[in-house]
Amino acid sequence: MKFSVVAGLLTLLSGFALTPAPAIAMTGPPGKAQTSLVVAKTAIDAGEFEKATTELRTVLVNEPDNADVWNMLGFSYRRMGEFDMAWDAYERALTINPNHRGANEYLGELYLQQGQMDLAKQQLKKLAKICPFGCRERNTLEQRIKEEGGI
Repeated sequence: MKFSVVAGLLTLLSGFALTPAPAIAMTGPPGKAQTSLVVAKTAIDAGEFEKATTELRTVLVNEPDNADVWNMLGFSYRRMGEFDMAWDAYERALTINPNHRGANEYLGELYLQQGQMDLAKQQLKKLAKICPFGCRERNTLEQRIKEEGGI
Protein backbone atom coordinates (compact mmCIF):
# COMPACT_ATOMS: atom_id res chain seq x y z
CA MET A 1 0.00 0.00 0.00
CA LYS A 2 2.75 2.49 0.96
CA PHE A 3 4.60 1.72 -2.26
CA SER A 4 1.59 2.58 -4.45
CA VAL A 5 1.06 5.90 -2.64
CA VAL A 6 4.72 6.83 -3.09
CA ALA A 7 4.64 5.73 -6.73
CA GLY A 8 1.51 7.81 -7.30
CA LEU A 9 3.10 10.88 -5.75
CA LEU A 10 6.23 10.45 -7.84
CA THR A 11 4.11 10.19 -10.98
CA LEU A 12 2.20 13.32 -10.02
CA LEU A 13 5.37 15.27 -9.23
CA SER A 14 7.07 14.20 -12.45
CA GLY A 15 4.25 15.83 -14.39
CA PHE A 16 4.98 19.16 -12.69
CA ALA A 17 8.65 18.93 -13.54
CA LEU A 18 7.83 18.58 -17.24
CA THR A 19 5.47 21.56 -17.31
CA PRO A 20 7.26 24.71 -18.47
CA ALA A 21 7.09 27.72 -16.17
CA PRO A 22 5.36 30.84 -17.43
CA ALA A 23 7.65 33.55 -18.80
CA ILE A 24 6.23 36.16 -16.44
CA ALA A 25 5.18 35.32 -12.91
CA MET A 26 2.40 37.52 -11.57
CA THR A 27 1.99 37.12 -7.85
CA GLY A 28 -0.78 39.64 -7.22
CA PRO A 29 -4.47 39.38 -7.84
CA PRO A 30 -5.64 39.48 -11.46
CA GLY A 31 -6.66 42.89 -12.66
CA LYS A 32 -5.06 46.08 -13.86
CA ALA A 33 -1.47 44.83 -13.43
CA GLN A 34 -2.06 41.79 -15.63
CA THR A 35 -3.89 43.89 -18.22
CA SER A 36 -0.99 46.35 -18.23
CA LEU A 37 1.47 43.50 -18.67
CA VAL A 38 -0.39 42.21 -21.73
CA VAL A 39 -0.52 45.73 -23.17
CA ALA A 40 3.22 46.17 -22.44
CA LYS A 41 4.15 42.93 -24.19
CA THR A 42 2.06 43.92 -27.21
CA ALA A 43 3.68 47.37 -27.24
CA ILE A 44 7.18 45.86 -27.09
CA ASP A 45 6.37 43.54 -29.98
CA ALA A 46 5.16 46.57 -31.95
CA GLY A 47 8.26 48.62 -31.09
CA GLU A 48 6.21 51.06 -28.99
CA PHE A 49 8.68 51.24 -26.14
CA GLU A 50 7.40 54.44 -24.51
CA LYS A 51 3.96 52.89 -24.20
CA ALA A 52 5.56 49.71 -22.84
CA THR A 53 7.46 51.61 -20.14
CA THR A 54 4.26 53.32 -19.00
CA GLU A 55 2.43 50.00 -18.74
CA LEU A 56 5.35 48.23 -17.06
CA ARG A 57 5.60 50.94 -14.40
CA THR A 58 1.90 50.34 -13.74
CA VAL A 59 2.61 46.64 -13.23
CA LEU A 60 5.48 47.44 -10.85
CA VAL A 61 3.12 49.32 -8.54
CA ASN A 62 1.58 45.94 -7.67
CA GLU A 63 4.60 43.75 -8.47
CA PRO A 64 7.68 45.67 -7.24
CA ASP A 65 9.71 42.48 -6.79
CA ASN A 66 9.00 40.97 -10.21
CA ALA A 67 12.41 40.59 -11.87
CA ASP A 68 10.81 39.72 -15.22
CA VAL A 69 8.96 43.04 -15.32
CA TRP A 70 12.09 44.99 -14.33
CA ASN A 71 13.94 43.17 -17.13
CA MET A 72 11.26 44.09 -19.68
CA LEU A 73 11.39 47.69 -18.46
CA GLY A 74 15.17 47.71 -18.91
CA PHE A 75 14.80 46.28 -22.41
CA SER A 76 12.29 48.98 -23.33
CA TYR A 77 14.46 51.77 -21.95
CA ARG A 78 17.51 50.38 -23.77
CA ARG A 79 15.63 50.27 -27.05
CA MET A 80 14.64 53.92 -26.48
CA GLY A 81 18.30 54.86 -25.92
CA GLU A 82 17.69 55.62 -22.23
CA PHE A 83 20.76 53.72 -21.12
CA ASP A 84 20.92 54.97 -17.52
CA MET A 85 17.28 54.02 -16.95
CA ALA A 86 17.91 50.63 -18.62
CA TRP A 87 20.91 49.97 -16.40
CA ASP A 88 18.91 50.83 -13.29
CA ALA A 89 16.10 48.47 -14.31
CA TYR A 90 18.49 45.59 -15.08
CA GLU A 91 20.27 46.13 -11.77
CA ARG A 92 16.93 46.02 -9.97
CA ALA A 93 16.05 42.76 -11.76
CA LEU A 94 19.42 41.29 -10.82
CA THR A 95 19.09 42.42 -7.21
CA ILE A 96 15.83 40.49 -7.03
CA ASN A 97 17.20 37.51 -8.96
CA PRO A 98 20.99 37.52 -9.60
CA ASN A 99 20.60 34.51 -11.91
CA HIS A 100 17.96 36.10 -14.14
CA ARG A 101 19.17 35.00 -17.55
CA GLY A 102 17.37 37.71 -19.51
CA ALA A 103 18.62 40.57 -17.36
CA ASN A 104 22.18 39.24 -17.51
CA GLU A 105 21.98 38.96 -21.30
CA TYR A 106 20.43 42.38 -21.82
CA LEU A 107 22.86 44.05 -19.43
CA GLY A 108 25.65 42.54 -21.51
CA GLU A 109 24.03 43.92 -24.66
CA LEU A 110 23.74 47.33 -23.01
CA TYR A 111 27.46 47.22 -22.25
CA LEU A 112 28.14 46.38 -25.90
CA GLN A 113 26.03 49.33 -27.04
CA GLN A 114 28.13 51.56 -24.82
CA GLY A 115 31.41 50.12 -26.12
CA GLN A 116 32.24 48.35 -22.86
CA MET A 117 33.38 44.99 -24.23
CA ASP A 118 35.07 43.88 -20.98
CA LEU A 119 31.84 44.33 -19.02
CA ALA A 120 29.85 42.53 -21.71
CA LYS A 121 32.26 39.61 -21.44
CA GLN A 122 31.78 39.59 -17.66
CA GLN A 123 28.04 39.19 -18.24
CA LEU A 124 28.76 36.32 -20.62
CA LYS A 125 30.86 34.64 -17.91
CA LYS A 126 27.94 35.02 -15.49
CA LEU A 127 25.62 33.42 -18.01
CA ALA A 128 28.11 30.58 -18.51
CA LYS A 129 27.86 29.86 -14.77
CA ILE A 130 24.07 30.21 -14.71
CA CYS A 131 23.54 27.89 -17.67
CA PRO A 132 26.74 25.87 -18.17
CA PHE A 133 25.14 23.63 -20.78
CA GLY A 134 23.98 26.59 -22.82
CA CYS A 135 20.80 28.61 -23.04
CA ARG A 136 19.29 31.05 -25.49
CA GLU A 137 20.43 34.09 -23.49
CA ARG A 138 24.02 32.91 -23.28
CA ASN A 139 24.10 32.00 -26.97
CA THR A 140 22.62 35.34 -28.00
CA LEU A 141 25.06 37.42 -25.95
CA GLU A 142 27.99 35.32 -27.16
CA GLN A 143 26.89 35.90 -30.77
CA ARG A 144 26.57 39.65 -30.20
CA ILE A 145 30.06 39.77 -28.69
CA LYS A 146 31.42 37.82 -31.69
CA GLU A 147 29.72 40.26 -34.04
CA GLU A 148 31.50 43.11 -32.26
CA GLY A 149 34.85 41.32 -32.63
CA GLY A 150 35.19 40.46 -28.96
CA ILE A 151 35.65 36.72 -29.40
